[in-house]
Amino acid sequence: SGKNLLANMLIAFGETCPAHLFRSLGACIYHLKTFSGQTFDQWFIEILRSEHFKQYLFKCNPAIKEEDIHFFIHAVLKQPSMPKPKFEALFSDFAKVCRCEQASDCLHMYE
Repeated sequence: SGKNLLANMLIAFGETCPAHLFRSLGACIYHLKTFSGQTFDQWFIEILRSEHFKQYLFKCNPAIKEEDIHFFIHAVLKQPSMPKPKFEALFSDFAKVCRCEQASDCLHMYE
């Protein structure tokens, strides 16, 4: 299903996606969001707010806070949607936060 695809793409940012493909994977999520509309929003919220996914994020980077997850959700779902290059950059930063390569407060600048 689309929700499982989205969840696996989000996990890939934290673990398996090579850094040079962060923007490409972000573009895939952008297109999924564009074509799925409110269904995407529902999937995204359910995934990011699930205890299972939060535990995954906290395992990847113990410095991530609930507040960071909230900012990330809001940035991704805000209307009107951000331009594709900025959307890709947001997901690239998300990947770097998951991998402890960047401070989680960088996600706040997209709000």
